[in-house]
Amino acid sequence: MLHGAGLLQLYVTSFHYRSGGGVEKFVHMMPAKVATALHRKLLRRRRAAIPEDLIKEFPLIELANRLYLKFSNRPDRHWGFRTFDRFVSGVLSSSYSGYYGYLTSSLYSMRRAKELGLPRFLTMPICHWCLGRRLMHDEYARWGMERDYAEPYPWDADRFDVEMTEELDLANLIVAGSEFVIDSLVQNGIAKNMVLLNPSGVDLSLYTQKDARSGFHFERRHRRQRPFRIISVGKLGLRKGTLDLLAAAQQLGNSVEVRLLGGNELPERLQKQYWGGNIEHVGHLPYREVPSMLRWADAFVFPTIFEGSSLASYEALAAGLPVITTPNCGSVVRDGIDGWLIPIRSPDAICSAVTRLMEDEDMWLRMSNSASQRAREFTWERYGETLVSALTPHLSLES
Repeated sequence: MLHGAGLLQLYVTSFHYRSGGGVEKFVHMMPAKVATALHRKLLRRRRAAIPEDLIKEFPLIELANRLYLKFSNRPDRHWGFRTFDRFVSGVLSSSYSGYYGYLTSSLYSMRRAKELGLPRFLTMPICHWCLGRRLMHDEYARWGMERDYAEPYPWDADRFDVEMTEELDLANLIVAGSEFVIDSLVQNGIAKNMVLLNPSGVDLSLYTQKDARSGFHFERRHRRQRPFRIISVGKLGLRKGTLDLLAAAQQLGNSVEVRLLGGNELPERLQKQYWGGNIEHVGHLPYREVPSMLRWADAFVFPTIFEGSSLASYEALAAGLPVITTPNCGSVVRDGIDGWLIPIRSPDAICSAVTRLMEDEDMWLRMSNSASQRAREFTWERYGETLVSALTPHLSLES
């Protein structure tokens, strides 16, 4: 979107899966089954809309970080971000018009950009870490787990707090995807006028009216002959509320089928306790294969503990699925219109919402139609226009 507006001068990443590049050629030298699976996975790392000459990558940093996380007994999970950030800061020069980065990987680059007199923009991809930390502390305690399990923050928490606070302070503008994120920032000392609300978007070309509704009406007329189908998209883990969904699925029993998309980080002990025969784990899928999975379902359930602005919730709306999620999802779901907003940590609330959709066909249809219409308000084109309008006044494009 920045490239389309003529604002992108350089896109820096740790790895870009170049079309026809050496990595792709190597992948296709592998046995066919392995090559196909790996190629599908790596396509998520391709930025096809950006010209190759505007992309700079540091793949050795990503490789080093993966090895470090795998073999270190007590890794700093932000070492890779910091290292990448240092390299990016070395690329910056006064020939650029500004710097736009992500929280956790922008401190050195923001410092350098300030030295050069460049405007600095920061995406806040999730709620403020102090709120997230409190929520996860309660979540670990709730499930009787040690906090070291999948700790989303580094061991040197004090250093993390100082560095992230400086990142926010250095920004001329912070971009947030939801009011939930903005509220968390304001509660931690960030002026609201420093934050741009820009909800995520969805590629509607993947969810045409014909595709989204294809076969649905016949299915609905005969739905009582099969279980109600629930889908959830996102990494399986405590923060995503996966255990609450599994507990609800236990209560609902054979009246539902649940399909989970995403990597699995659930503790084995709890997974064994709550994983039932009505659960199917699909794993990771490329972005363009998600719509077909969503069309399988009757409802999207995502009882997350906290997010930023869950992209999957927009995709579910576009597919015409009533969405059952929490206010902490940062979604644009309207309670009782496109789905239900339920409290965090409430399998009973999940059961209640799902049961209402199962038993009231007219309600399901109204919410389904409303969901697909709601998604049309949040395209990537709208996202890009909002972002460009907010960034342009800060930029010195003549430099």
